[in-house]
Amino acid sequence: VVCNDVTDRARPVKVVIENQYDASDHEHLGKVLTYAAGLDDSDPKHKHIVKHVVWIAEQFNDEHRIAVNWLNRNTGADVSVFALVAECKTIGSSAKALELTVVAKPNNWGVALPPEQERNKDFWSRINDNLGGGGVINKRPKPGTGKSLFFGTLRTNFRLRGLFNKKQVQVALYVDGPNPAVLVGLLEDDRSDVEDAIGEPLLWDIKGDGSAEVISVQRDGVNPEDPKEWNDLTDWMSSRLELFHKAFDSRVRDLTLPDEASRSNRTPRGS
Repeated sequence: VVCNDVTDRARPVKVVIENQYDASDHEHLGKVLTYAAGLDDSDPKHKHIVKHVVWIAEQFNDEHRIAVNWLNRNTGADVSVFALVAECKTIGSSAKALELTVVAKPNNWGVALPPEQERNKDFWSRINDNLGGGGVINKRPKPGTGKSLFFGTLRTNFRLRGLFNKKQVQVALYVDGPNPAVLVGLLEDDRSDVEDAIGEPLLWDIKGDGSAEVISVQRDGVNPEDPKEWNDLTDWMSSRLELFHKAFDSRVRDLTLPDEASRSNRTPRGS
């Protein structure tokens, strides 16, 4: 059964309900996995719009209940999976009635978030929706409740980050580690090519004080806390995340870091 959740009428999402007789089995677990990945990969309009998967059975084996809990902890996209036991019951001489008991669900399901955190989570969910259209970023993080979120590690100490506050949105290559200024300096030789690939000048904010460094692009004079601006701002941020990934991914992976250079130049023992 495929349903539309129209809580947000501007961006309805799919709820898939998988019913089965008897005890849970691997065949239906496979179907649940398929639904969680997307309703129909052949149609871009349907890909990655399934947000909730409900699996109903008369009995759940421990291995399948554990699998559902694992999915809720590890799915990269914002997909919630539920396992429900269906029973037919009567009370005294009453008519038979269906009772559904939840045996597995997301850990935070039903816990109300403060309004600001709920708004932040919705903002990041929309970014994930935009990134699910076949772009280069295919491993999307769980939407967080803060104003920043990391969208993948290109290499140890090199991560893509989205950020927003009351006045701006920003996309950055976030560089940390023992000496982040040196790591950013290695990329600065390709500054012109990187900016050409992204299509606009970047802010190379190198402080050199040992704290994390960022190479970023940002949009000022906006209000990401106003949902009326979200269509424009989430389109802007998701497109820049894709461009940053394309511009930096291979460059970061091909870097020869200082510790690697010192090891390669070291005289082999016994020579």
